[in-house]
Amino acid sequence: MKITDNEVEIQQAPLPSRAEVQAELNVRARNPEMEQVNERTRTPFGVGKLRLGVTKIPGYHMHWIADYAGRLEEAEDNGYEYVTKGEVRLSRSSDSASERVSRVNGTHDNGRPLTLWLMKIKEEWYQENQDYYLARVRRTEQQIRTGHIDGKLHAENYIPKGRGIGLTTKRE
Repeated sequence: MKITDNEVEIQQAPLPSRAEVQAELNVRARNPEMEQVNERTRTPFGVGKLRLGVTKIPGYHMHWIADYAGRLEEAEDNGYEYVTKGEVRLSRSSDSASERVSRVNGTHDNGRPLTLWLMKIKEEWYQENQDYYLARVRRTEQQIRTGHIDGKLHAENYIPKGRGIGLTTKRE
């Protein structure tokens, strides 16, 4: 601070942006690997925290799967396995007393707690699934572009005369 006759001139550094402040305060929430096993951390109230943050398991793709009727069994039938607490580090402790990693996240329609379970699938199986879904989307896009549904042009379909059907997709 510099004082002159009848005025005060304050020299100060520019204030950091909101993003810079949040990045500094939220480093541990975004990087659970930085947590020491028994170290207690404090994140200021109101700063975003990752409730579902976990470390990766090499060779696996992980999903949080909700306990809707039959959903967990369907995941198991399709190659998913439950992740255990010993396999990952968590951004906060698990909500389950079992060895399986879970979080309570909302409620069912009847008011019962909705639990998410962390499950993993082999990376190659996950990629096969993604390729299947992408092929299905591309078939649908092709049907829209040509107006042919299941290989046939249906009389009730509208196709603008002279222009055909236009479809623009955004690929990343």
